[in-house]
Amino acid sequence: MVSRPRDYSRERGRRGVAYYARYAPECAACGKKCYPSRKMARAVARVLFPGRRMRAYECGGEFHVTSQDADAAELGRRQRAVAS
Repeated sequence: MVSRPRDYSRERGRRGVAYYARYAPECAACGKKCYPSRKMARAVARVLFPGRRMRAYECGGEFHVTSQDADAAELGRRQRAVAS
């Protein structure tokens, strides 16, 4: 059996967890570190914050991580909406 050479052309341009743990770009909307997918955001959170429960949320097509749960985040949004 002859193995074919691996096709690296599909993998070119893909960034891994280690890259985003160090060099995550900033979100244009809010200035926080952003990740291309919810899965990547969760994976980076596991590396950067081991043992802490982090939640990934969407912001303008990109994802961020926070330590707040969904209920606390919704409460904060409501309070900011009432104040403004």
